[in-house]
Amino acid sequence: MTRLMFGLGPSPFILGGTLNVHLEKYSQDHPVCVRELKDGTYVDDINIASDTVEETREIKEDAVKILGGGFMLHKWHSNAAELESDVKEDGETAYAKESLGTTPSETKLLGLGWNKSEDT
Repeated sequence: MTRLMFGLGPSPFILGGTLNVHLEKYSQDHPVCVRELKDGTYVDDINIASDTVEETREIKEDAVKILGGGFMLHKWHSNAAELESDVKEDGETAYAKESLGTTPSETKLLGLGWNKSEDT
């Protein structure tokens, strides 16, 4: 079976287990990224923090490679302007923000409001 039906009771548990098995395949080559993905994943949200912009950029690039085989990563946000400029905002996200009256520096993380320019 290669597909999991959305909405089944055990779906989040199965997704978490599948993700952990997949990440273990990359733990030797990308230990920092795998650790961050394991520690920072909650259902379908990933929250990663690091000390430098370069380290964050490297983790992001590794995460895209590791999860590129079927896990689409999108809606990247950062409080570092250097990383924000790397992100292309799709039309749907821009329209949603405009409709809700939020500024480009406002977003949500795990359902909580986050102002990227004022919160660290």
